[in-house]
Amino acid sequence: GLHPADVARLAGVLRDLAGEGATVVVIDHDPDLVRTADWVVELGPGAGVAGGQVTAQGRPRDFATTSLTTGPYIQ
Repeated sequence: GLHPADVARLAGVLRDLAGEGATVVVIDHDPDLVRTADWVVELGPGAGVAGGQVTAQGRPRDFATTSLTTGPYIQ
């Protein structure tokens, strides 16, 4: 995992890229990075061979108010 300062720097770079019109796709589990996303896709329902299905998608603020797996981590 990245140091929190590195996550903040990465999020800023990604925002700059998106602001220039680029499409940015990030696959990560760091809650601080997930919170900066415009759109989140949650895969599951488990890990490894028990996962791989889209279980939810939406804006981070929508996840934060649900009982979805990602929700409690990005509140």
